Formats: sequence, structure tokens, C-alpha cells
Amino acid sequence: MKKMFIVDVSSLFFRAFYAVRPLSSSTGMPTNAIYGYLSMIMKLIKDESPDYLVFCYDRKEPSFRKEIYPEYKAHRTEMPEDLVPQIPYIKKIADVMGIASLEVPSYEADDLIGTLVHIGRKNDLEVYIVSGDKDFAQLLEKHVFLYDTMKSVQIDTQGAIEKWGIPPSQFIDYLALVGDASDNIPGVAGIGPKGAQKLLEEYKNLEGIYKNIDQIKGALKEKLIKDKDNAFLSRKLSTIVCDVEIDADITKYLRQPFQKAELTQFLEELNFKALEKNIWNLDVKEADPKAGETAKKQTFPNFRSAHAPVETVQPRTEAEKQSSHYLQESIEISELTSHLKAKDLVWGFVSNQGLYVAKDRKVFALGGQSSDLGKISDQMQLQWQGFDLKTFWHLIQPTNPVGVWDSQLAAYVLKPGESM
Repeated sequence: MKKMFIVDVSSLFFRAFYAVRPLSSSTGMPTNAIYGYLSMIMKLIKDESPDYLVFCYDRKEPSFRKEIYPEYKAHRTEMPEDLVPQIPYIKKIADVMGIASLEVPSYEADDLIGTLVHIGRKNDLEVYIVSGDKDFAQLLEKHVFLYDTMKSVQIDTQGAIEKWGIPPSQFIDYLALVGDASDNIPGVAGIGPKGAQKLLEEYKNLEGIYKNIDQIKGALKEKLIKDKDNAFLSRKLSTIVCDVEIDADITKYLRQPFQKAELTQFLEELNFKALEKNIWNLDVKEADPKAGETAKKQTFPNFRSAHAPVETVQPRTEAEKQSSHYLQESIEISELTSHLKAKDLVWGFVSNQGLYVAKDRKVFALGGQSSDLGKISDQMQLQWQGFDLKTFWHLIQPTNPVGVWDSQLAAYVLKPGESM
């Protein structure tokens, strides 16, 4: 299944602005939000290789929600002074990197994202909403995920229940009850997350709650009656529109090649040398006509027959054994279980030469179907170390992988711009 990633741009650049230390170009213009945002986009492309990628922007003018409720987002503060001049450059990233972008008068980025989710699912795509905003939980369903680039976390329908205690189908009613202080959505005064969860567990939705209002006793009943209008208003304000008039031609959202000259000029103007040396590997490659097998079906050669023999080091003395760095052996994936025990700590990595697993000083070059290694991982509850474990796991397809150490993530934490 091909993947579509839809980026809530303002969510990412605000997080980047506050997460990255102050930076400036040679002309003195602040660049920390641009740098952080571009780093996150580069990491997203590297980690996930999205087939379809879209940036969604909010507009300066108010959305239709302001007409419904003039106090909507009334408490929002002005954009930080150092962030304002960075916005045009952030919006330029889409053009120079061949990424589709959308903004529509009277609608918020949330509404464009909701509409794109529906378009993506109609075209049988696996859809990822790139944002830290909980409001998008209402859009989650099978093959639709909420994706957090900074934490490398994906939330599905079950994850939403675990995180917020509410399934996506009830999330709008949940927001109607608890409100949203950041958007100045009132909700029902005095009802918090736990109270909302209990009400929805028993009565399913707002209509069910108010239909059975006489069964609710005491102060809770009084709160619900007093703020009934606010509850239904809040649900309307919290509901993401999913039928905005945008281009429904899915091919318009395919990633396109970089505009090389413009991108080079962009990076040089902002003095992003650390990013420049890594970004070119992320450009769209021409399709390989021979490609076609999915990662799940990918197999790796039996090194003993398809390649020149891999030498197996066999020290003859104890002294030689202690001085050896590692032993390498080529085996079938199915044979791996005889070399490991449950919950072993192992290294996993893949290269152009094949698939490898290592334990202690022993390295196994594996032949066979890659997904079989994922099954062994689940059966033996293996604990993984490596570089870019996410890509490795996508290849071997474990159901419940356990990661202990990923040096790529460690490098990203230390130097985000130099670890791509």
C-alpha cells in the first residue's frame, strides 16, 4: 500500500522555533524555525519515503469558525517577532523540494488535511497526518495514522484510545464536552477528560447524553443543562471539515524532483551547509522498471551459493579466539533460532550485500525471506540495537519489535542537521 503524508505546517514550524536554539544567517535574519522545520521534513522523507506528500497551511484571515463564534481563538498571542520573517522561507521549501502545498480562504489547515485524508483513502493509500495536534484523532481509522516527527511515534485507532481514553468515533463529542483552551472553545464548564470519558462510555454521544439527561444526577446534570448550547457549539467548532473544494486528482500530490538551482540558492542564502550535504540523497529517483516486490516479500540471497563464499573465522587457539573481533557465518534465516535464545540482545542491519544479525562477536549473513526474521523476532521477543531500526523493521515486518538502542536517533538528538 502506497503512503501519503499530510503535513500540518504550522504545528511543525512552531515546534521547531521553540526546539532549536537561536540561529541566524550571514545577513542577521533568524533561521532557527526554518532549520528545524527543514530538518524534520528531511528526516520524514528519509525515514518514510512517502509516495505522496502535501503541505497544508493556515491562512492569515479568520476561518469560517470565527463567523460562527467570534471568540474563537481570541486568546491567541501574536506570532513571535523572530518567527515572522521566517514564514516566507518555510513556505518556499515546498516549491524548491517539489512538494505539493495547499491553502484555501476561510478554511484552516485542519480542514484541508481532513479532506486530503478522505481523498487518500478513496485511492487506497495509507495516510499519515504529520502533526502534534490531538484534534486529528477524530480522523483516525484503519490505514489512517497520526505521525509525530519529533518523537517518531505513530498513533492508530487503538493508540488514540490508550492516549485519550476515547475512540476516534467519539472524539468530536469528547472535545465538545471538555472544550479546548488553546482555541478558546468553551465546552461544558466543570467537565474534564475523566468526566467526559464516563459520560461517553455510558451515553455514546452528545445526543445520547441529553436524551437521558434525567438519569444524570446532581451537579453534573446542572453543568450539562447550563452549557448545553456551548456543548453543541463546541462540537461544531471542533469538527474538521472533510469536503473542502480542492483538486481530487491524487497524482497532483506525488512528490516531484527537487528544483536543484533554486534549492541550492535557498540553502546557500541561509547558510545551511550542514543540511546541504545530506539533502540531495532525498531527491525523487526515477522508477526502477524491474522493481515491484514489496519489502514484505523481499528475499536475500543465500551467500554460500549466490555470492563469493564468506570466510568463517575459526580461531585454533584460545588466545586467537580472544583476539578475534568477530566471527561471520552465512546461514538461512530459519536456522537463526538455533543460535539465539529468548529475549536476546542483538544487532540488526541491512546493506546492499544483504541482511545481517549480530550477537556478541558473531555476525550472521542471512539468506531467505526477510519477513521470516520478523516472525522470529516476535516469537523470541528479541531486543534490537542498530542504526535506523525503523527502516530495518519495515523490511523484516515484526508485529511487536523491541528497540533498545538506535544510533541514528542518538545522532539526531545530538546534531539534528548532521545526522540525516
